[in-house]
Order: sequence, then C-alpha cells, then structure tokens
Amino acid sequence: MAVVATVVAGLGLACISSAPGAAAATRSDELGGKVLSAVRTAAFEQVVDFAASPARRIAHVPNVDVAVIELDDSGRARAAANVLLSRDYPRGQLAPVDGNWGTGAVRFLRWQQARFDGPRGWTTRPALSSAEDMVRGRRSAPYRFMSPYPASLFKIMVAYEVMRQVDRGRMSLGATLRYTGVPSSTLCGPGTRRVREWLDEMITWSSNQATCALLTRLHRLGAVSRLNADLRNVGLATLQVNGTRASNGANWQDGKLTMTALDTARLFWLIDGGQGTLWRRPNGQPVTERELSPSSRSLLKRLLGEDAFADTLSSTVWCGQHRFGRSYPAAGIPQLEPARWIDARGHVVVPGDGDDFGNDVRPCNAAAQVTFQHKIGLVDTAASDAGIVRSLPGRAKRHYVIAMFTNIGYRYADPMWAGALRNPCFTSLGLCRTEKFALLGKSIDDALTGALTARRRVAPAAPPPGQAIPPRGWRPRPALDGRP
Repeated sequence: MAVVATVVAGLGLACISSAPGAAAATRSDELGGKVLSAVRTAAFEQVVDFAASPARRIAHVPNVDVAVIELDDSGRARAAANVLLSRDYPRGQLAPVDGNWGTGAVRFLRWQQARFDGPRGWTTRPALSSAEDMVRGRRSAPYRFMSPYPASLFKIMVAYEVMRQVDRGRMSLGATLRYTGVPSSTLCGPGTRRVREWLDEMITWSSNQATCALLTRLHRLGAVSRLNADLRNVGLATLQVNGTRASNGANWQDGKLTMTALDTARLFWLIDGGQGTLWRRPNGQPVTERELSPSSRSLLKRLLGEDAFADTLSSTVWCGQHRFGRSYPAAGIPQLEPARWIDARGHVVVPGDGDDFGNDVRPCNAAAQVTFQHKIGLVDTAASDAGIVRSLPGRAKRHYVIAMFTNIGYRYADPMWAGALRNPCFTSLGLCRTEKFALLGKSIDDALTGALTARRRVAPAAPPPGQAIPPRGWRPRPALDGRP
C-alpha cells in the first residue's frame, strides 16, 4: 500500500509541476489542505433526510465535489485544488491536479440516485459499466466519484454556447425568439422575448422557460452537439448537455446533463479571461480567453454578477436572520447582493413568482467584501454553485474561481431539523439549503484573503483497497430547477 500511495502522490505532484512550476505546486498543496479542511469542518454527513418523516440523519456520506482555482492579477492560475467527499472518501480526498489545471486521475461516473440510496455494496449491485463513465478511458483511474446532477448550473453551458453563436454571427442578441413550448412541458411554457432577454432571465433568476427557448434555438442550429464536442476539445470533457429535446428544450435528466467541479471552475475561468495560455487542449494547442469575444465575456460576467440567489456558498439574502439563539443560516462568502433585486425595504425580491426573501440585506451589503459572478442550481437531490470571486475596492485582496456540486438538495436540511415532520423548505421559513454550504464558502474565502501560510504538504492518498466502502413558503419554489 505504501508503494501505491507513493506512486499516486507522485502522479499528483509531478502533474501539477509539469506546466505551472514547482512554486505553484507548493501553493496548490497549501490551498488543497485548506479546502480539504473546509470540507471536513462543514460535516456534510450530519445533514438530515426528509425522504422519511420524521427526518433522520442521512444514511450515507453525501457526494460533494469542490474545486478552487486561485488567480493572479493577470488572470493566470496561481494554485488549484479539488476535493471529493463520498462513501469512498468519507474524510475527503484531494484529487491530483495536473499541468492543465484539470484532473485525469478520477473515474467520474454519471449520477444515479438509486445507486446512492442503495446498500453497502452500492458499486457492485449491479456492477459498474462503461455506460456510466462520463469520460472514456478512465476505468483504471486511481480514484472514482459519482458526480451529482448539476441542476440549473448547467445553464451556464447553454449561455456559453449562445454567446459563441453570437460571436459567429449565427445568433443575434437583439433578435426576437418565439418559444411555443410544443410539445407541452410542465417545465416550460410558451413566450416571446429577444435573445438578450431570454439570456438575462436564464442566468439572473434561473428561468426554465428561457433555458428551453434558447436550447430549442441551439438545437435548430445544430449547436448543442457542437457544444459538447467543443467542450471535449478544450479539455472540459465532463461538461456535457445531452438528452434535451430538440422540439421543446425540455427533458433534463440525471446522468445526461453532467458537470464536475474542476472542469466547471475552468469554464468560469475561461469566461473571466486571462493573459496568454490558460491551459492546453488534449491535442496540445493552447486554450485562451479568445474562445469568446471580449464583448461576450463581458456580457456573461455582467449577468453572472446579477444572479439574485446569494443563498448557497454565499448567504447575503438571509442577512441578519437570528434563529435558534444565533445567526442562522450562517454567513457565507461575503458577497455584495446586486442592487437590481433590492426593493425600498432592503428585501431581495426575485422575478418570476415575485418571491421575497423577507430580510433587509443592506447591512450585509455595507459589510460586503467581494463580488460573486455565479450561477446556482437546486432540486430535491442536488445543489450547486459556481462562479468568480473578486474583492471589492479596499477589501482584503482575492481573486478566484470556485465550484461546488452536491447531492444535498432541498430534500435535506441541517441537523437541528432531525425529528421534524415538515421540511423547512416547505414552511414559512423557506430554508431550502443547508447552511453547511455557506460555512464551506466562508472557510474557503477566509483561506484566500491573504498569502497562504506554509503548511505540511497534503499528498493525495491511495484509494482504499478494492474501493471498499466504509461504514457508516415565500422562498423560490424548489420546482425552479425541475427535471420533467
């Protein structure tokens, strides 16, 4: 086992230093240790599951995939870390980061809820098949991880392709796009908007109707399959949009819409932009910010900066809520809530259903440290958040990209709800996400506020032998990210 551990550790460190250099490898080790500590401290295994009534502690360690890429003033990567949490890695596992700021050392599997809910022998009954692999050729990879459904975070891939089509002159932001919603779907109804308006609604308040409309147009242009191929060609092979209907843009399925944290972080890095070569394609050619035009990157960043939902890795929308003798939910990434959604009372009011978070966020905005250009996702068995964090003027300097995917959707809640008969998501509290996401975000942000301190290098450990499984109201409606 010691030999295996040495080989795997060497794989991680050699790959990191192959392009970024030894200094970046050391910094990545330091960052990795901090992200791993943040994941462990969050104690995701303590959440309770409302699949049964009353709620009881989750049966298995949940699947959590977290990645962070620290960027310098030029938009170049300084360090990167990727941590996986699952039944295979109940204390968290650092995935080796390679010279392209990605990882080829993980066999990523498509999400299957039945597998997660299954018994101790969850990967052998039935045995894993190649059809479950998100990326070919990794069956012998030293690590494995079943990637949670991305929920509405997949809409960033749709937005990315829309802007690529705009750059190529095949779509116009000012063009009127009529969506008929035929055949009918519980997800999306008919409507007419300009492309720019559909894009705005899809990103800023996660409109499903807008997503269906844009996907339908992309299908007509043959651009969905092109998007998947191009994402593979730039080395983001786990990011794929499959299974959606060309007729109405619906049919969003587990295992068909796929994303992983490190590839998603790199996509946001690409949108953010940076000087020179960001990383290299599988064929060795450079990937640069020129994958998108400056105007397209600028528009996407503006829309991501106006995402209304600061309620996952950040929690500004819950500003000043004191419950259970303390501030609850806990503070997350100290982001500035976009003024666009704040009414005269200081409340965040989200379009669509006119949802009102009911809290005065102005005090938290006054104390905000960063902007967070991000996109969230939420369904019953998945929650996600990813974006670009940048310090506000006069605040502690940091610039990084963060991405998180989990299967801890609104079906799950914080430990204090153990024994409760009603899910807090469906009460007047409207708490549809565990505060553990915010705690994770805050811990990671704290780690990026200054120079990373020297610490013992945390090398990736060898996988367990045979991958043995260790023992053991007013809020936005959860249907916002539905999967009809």
